[in-house]
Amino acid sequence: SMSEEEGGTAAAGNTAALADNSIHIQGDVVEAAAYNLEIPDGFEVKSSEDSLLLENKKGTIQFNIMDKTDVASDFESYVQKTYDSAVASGMAEGEIEDAVIKNRSMKRFAMSMTQDGEQLDSYVYFARVNSRVIMITLTSKDGGLEDASAADAFVAQIDF
Repeated sequence: SMSEEEGGTAAAGNTAALADNSIHIQGDVVEAAAYNLEIPDGFEVKSSEDSLLLENKKGTIQFNIMDKTDVASDFESYVQKTYDSAVASGMAEGEIEDAVIKNRSMKRFAMSMTQDGEQLDSYVYFARVNSRVIMITLTSKDGGLEDASAADAFVAQIDF
């Protein structure tokens, strides 16, 4: 029947997604299943285990790219669930917005929190890339990022 075939495809897809979450860094170029990124000037790699975390040398901006394919089977509901949990924890600011970056439609919302007496502002992005779901978080402290357009400019550096 139709549904069994779909189930089989989904299962195979999940296995491929899990196997394909690796990140390779060659010089200053990051390669992953869904994207490539040239590490921006003044940034260094903090972690590249299962997600990429970059931080600028002043420590005021963190740039995190995560492949959420294996947990986000339904894109819209995953975005909503992530937003709802940010609302529940009191960090979400405003609504989920549509953002178009380099001709790619994404979802975006803002978050704000205080950590160790410092104000942290984040922009969280969700993008569909072929069959993969990518979540990007840009966090700034001490006003490292002025606004959403400054965050968008960072996201625009990712080559999907």
